[in-house]
Amino acid sequence: MAEESRTPVAFLVPVQDNDGASLEHEIRELEQELFAEFGGFSQEGRVRGAWQMASGERVDDVSIRYVVAVEGPEGLQRLLSVLDAFKSRTRQEALYVEIRRNVEVRII
Repeated sequence: MAEESRTPVAFLVPVQDNDGASLEHEIRELEQELFAEFGGFSQEGRVRGAWQMASGERVDDVSIRYVVAVEGPEGLQRLLSVLDAFKSRTRQEALYVEIRRNVEVRII
């Protein structure tokens, strides 16, 4: 495999929807899509946090933190599209996405 420069993108995926139902099936589908589209992903573990809904309501949740290394602006747009589709399927108001532009990943 040739050396390629990539940008790491981290994001949080909630383990339950806003009504408390498990998203396990949807998360497995997302992981399959990430693998097929980007050749892999890293799961950094579960994190706990709080989110303020548009209504002002506080929601405490548990999420899984993922990292995918994307190639160029096109790869970033493809990942954002995958995450937007997940957000729509699971009726989330928003997903946390962290684009690490000043960090370079090399697959060697």
